[in-house]
Amino acid sequence: MATTTERNKTILVIEDGQRLSGDLKREFEPHGYEIITYRDVTGVLVMARQIDADAVILDAQLRGAGSVVALKSLRRNVHTAAVPVIAAVGRNGPQEKDLLPAGATAAVTEPLDPGKLRAIVEKHLQDTLDFTHEPPAEVLAAPERLKSLEGAKVVDTPRDKTFDRLTKLTTSLLVAPTATMSLVMPDRQFFKSEQGLGEPWKSKRETPLSYSFCQWVVSAKDDLVIDDASKHPVLRKNLALKDLGVTAYAGVPLSGPGGEAIGSMCAIDTRARNWKQEDIATLHDLAYIANSYMAIGPQSIRDAIHAATRMLRRYGARLRETEREDLLSIIDEESATLVP
Repeated sequence: MATTTERNKTILVIEDGQRLSGDLKREFEPHGYEIITYRDVTGVLVMARQIDADAVILDAQLRGAGSVVALKSLRRNVHTAAVPVIAAVGRNGPQEKDLLPAGATAAVTEPLDPGKLRAIVEKHLQDTLDFTHEPPAEVLAAPERLKSLEGAKVVDTPRDKTFDRLTKLTTSLLVAPTATMSLVMPDRQFFKSEQGLGEPWKSKRETPLSYSFCQWVVSAKDDLVIDDASKHPVLRKNLALKDLGVTAYAGVPLSGPGGEAIGSMCAIDTRARNWKQEDIATLHDLAYIANSYMAIGPQSIRDAIHAATRMLRRYGARLRETEREDLLSIIDEESATLVP
């Protein structure tokens, strides 16, 4: 019987076989933990999110570089960045000097003492309750990503009505007070376009990364949908909540030449809200159009035309006249660029 009145905490054990999980079950389960074993390194991130893992115990001797791959995938995603990962280090495979820089919270040397391991897990579960996390620096500073960002030719450029039209459509179609087209550098985010930001951010057109949700879209190369950031274990400490009034956030990746994630097309609300699938689909369509404006190539132009057409069909009679005209203008302008 569990010795705690709290809900059972879930520990995800990542290993090839079963050499760890048996002893861990016997130690952890009487203390109110559920042990779940998983063996597919490529699906670790999905599994950790699916079971809402409170902590991860990682076999560092996974085949190949599996343990390092698993660590990096967990640390790149905002939903798992705060989850403590304890690496069990053996004679073979990556050692502590490899695992801590890759994102392990701690490393323990085999043979394991299950009681001591539980004490380490419980210590780090407490430590993560009020801690500020950021994406791995090497992700945002990756040379291929910075080259793609430079190739888009939009950072630190003046406001442009073509991009402003997209953020205006974002606020209108999603009924959100604020929208930004953000480009993420290693040390800041630049707003190529925005609607609804207050001062001084509207004039500065940039913030430090301590105010950025978009950095997590870039880090994970995936959508980020947050209904209430004040309840999120990582984002609740972000300065954007207090200074920019961000409560709900929905962002999708923007791509530069070469397909690297360089920023985010996002909508922001000052109140908690449940974003709809329609909202996220629309953000993706607006991102396709923004990618096209960054002159990535003919295929992106075709994608932009299809995106504008989808929005016309998606909203139909609900479109205001100005919204309909904006979407038709996008189709006309993009189509003209395909004419020889």
